[in-house]
Amino acid sequence: MSFSGGTFSINTTGQPVVDGTTISTSVFNALTADLATGLSTCMLKDGTQTATAGIGFYAGTVSLPGIYFGTDTATGFYRIGLNNTGFSINGTKLLDLSSANMALTGLMDISAATSGQIKFPGTQNASANVNTLDDYEEGTWTPAWGGTGSGAVAGTTAVGWYTKIGNVVQGGFIIDSCASVAGFTGDLLITGLPFTATSTGSHYGAVAMGNYANVTLSASYTQLMGVIVPSATHISLYQGGSAQAQDPLPVGGFAINSLVIGTIAYHT
Repeated sequence: MSFSGGTFSINTTGQPVVDGTTISTSVFNALTADLATGLSTCMLKDGTQTATAGIGFYAGTVSLPGIYFGTDTATGFYRIGLNNTGFSINGTKLLDLSSANMALTGLMDISAATSGQIKFPGTQNASANVNTLDDYEEGTWTPAWGGTGSGAVAGTTAVGWYTKIGNVVQGGFIIDSCASVAGFTGDLLITGLPFTATSTGSHYGAVAMGNYANVTLSASYTQLMGVIVPSATHISLYQGGSAQAQDPLPVGGFAINSLVIGTIAYHT
């Protein structure tokens, strides 16, 4: 007797037995040995055995899944196609799992007290799809005084923070006094942005000044402004005023006790 594909076949010599004849010991023992071998390849429905090889299931359909639970025959897993598995609830597809993605039908509710979190990789896996959220990050950055020319500022007291959602960075900063200034030339910058701004020419980042002190503007200028130009990792500081053109702020307007507080918003 052998067992294959869920079917027992009698192939032991002397089988099947004939009515009115004596069953020999060798025939009986061979039959029971075959039964033992065949049954040893079966899994018990009470779950006391573990499969030692892959198990194939009926493909099923969305309304009658190949793997269902109890008497709920319309809920379970089924085969949509090659390398494509579905999960249905009451005959309606809820999940579509393939080698490319996982598609969900309906609302994904993560409002439970122990839920409410979605984790993104540390390095953005960028998507070209305009409807795909591909990044979220919260963190800090270190603003520093800088200039378009030579020289350096040492010992700056500063703190910055940001939230990045997709390709949009929003945050803020406080940059305060410094210990020393050496050979500082050019126009004044605040360096150290957490991400490089987009290279798209028309996408300038916004900087809103909340407060500033000990920053000297040129004559007839009354406003301190900032902008993040494409491809930059810094804030360019400008000065403006009524009937005045917007001009870069020279480093001469900077002092070791200069203070600027502001917020940023720009594309990466």
